[in-house]
Amino acid sequence: MDKTQEIKIENLAKTAENLLDSGQNTLICLTGIDYIKKIKLIYRFGDLEKSQFTNIEIILDENTHPPTLSHLFPSANWLEREVYDLFGIKFINHPNLIRILNPENFEGYPLLKEQNEQTSKSNTTTKQKTDPNQLSFF
Repeated sequence: MDKTQEIKIENLAKTAENLLDSGQNTLICLTGIDYIKKIKLIYRFGDLEKSQFTNIEIILDENTHPPTLSHLFPSANWLEREVYDLFGIKFINHPNLIRILNPENFEGYPLLKEQNEQTSKSNTTTKQKTDPNQLSFF
């Protein structure tokens, strides 16, 4: 059974602690939705053994930053880095908030709708072509 609730940012840490105490001990997913002037973060917590899941939604404006949940849920470390890399959201007290998908010198945040057009052009012109036959994943 899934539950969804929207909460205020100041209640995020306490809500996450309560979910952990209730047995929802996995942060399965963290993603965002850009509404131009605000971003909605959606956290999906779960108790995999009981198939119980809770979605927590918070709304951020450009001046609010959520606290990290990495001290409660180890998966938050990478999930918060991904959201930072794609949306530019800074998580307060994150232990290693650096890019995880894009190169370190990448400018901008790919999933923001109001991406600076000049930034996008500069990133496009600096891309190097890679021969698909040269790629090795293992």
